[in-house]
Amino acid sequence: MGVARGCLSVILCFFLLTVLVLLGSIITLDQTILNADFVIAELDKLDVYSTVVEQAKAQLLEQEFVQQFISTNILNQMFDKLKPWLEEQADIIIRGTYAHLHSDQELDITISLQPVRSIVKETVREIVLQSPLSGLEGASQSQIEAFLSQIYTEIDKAIPASLTLDAILGQQTIAQLQHLKQVIYYISIAYKALIGLAVLLLLFIALVHWWQPKPVTRDTGIIFIIVGIVCILGSLLDVLVAKAIGCLAGESGGLFELQTKVPQLARDLIAPARSYGIAFLSEGIVLVLISLQFRPSATSPKY
Repeated sequence: MGVARGCLSVILCFFLLTVLVLLGSIITLDQTILNADFVIAELDKLDVYSTVVEQAKAQLLEQEFVQQFISTNILNQMFDKLKPWLEEQADIIIRGTYAHLHSDQELDITISLQPVRSIVKETVREIVLQSPLSGLEGASQSQIEAFLSQIYTEIDKAIPASLTLDAILGQQTIAQLQHLKQVIYYISIAYKALIGLAVLLLLFIALVHWWQPKPVTRDTGIIFIIVGIVCILGSLLDVLVAKAIGCLAGESGGLFELQTKVPQLARDLIAPARSYGIAFLSEGIVLVLISLQFRPSATSPKY
């Protein structure tokens, strides 16, 4: 009977160890790539918006018309004004998309392009007033205003007042988001199930030991220590994560400039696992030390 009880205790401890490690993985995902605040903070930390602005600026400077009529200084001023708008819209898109993925909220996100219209119009006006185009030399102010009015009309035609995200993404991407939403739903269920299973396994372990404090705290402490060590060692794989992200960045020319910041991103992605491991390691050590304070009960089962 004692041998059977000992074997059952080992099996329960193994299952609890597995459950807690899996729970740590899900918590890491939930606090990083499945968390809108984390994504927004990382985009800001990696200075992605500046990279996007610089790339757009470089593409415009390749255009002959831009080289002829727009100075680099004016172009820089225009993109400096556009950057806050870009950050604001990215924040709206990310939070709206994550709200859709985590709940029943519809993916109804509207991107306002009115600020872009205004900034482009201001830039055009500045260009025309500073260096009149061919045919406008000596034109009166009213004639210049009439010319600008025509340009403003063309700008309004070229740049819509707003866009909806689903129109930009297309049906294929929307379908992929729906699949991702289903995966996140299953992850949420797994998270709750693992917590319940961990509590249940702890109760079974205590029951196997007849609720004796010494073996219960000892075995639980040992499990927590092992979980902590596994998670901490797993967090050291940030080098592999950095290499994987670096490969993706290398394949995309648009992300090439971010490669120097990849190690920091990898560390941030792994950080919750490290914190989870440190917490369990600390708790495990405390429980083992507490177990040493208890004396074996005379009614404790002998293995």
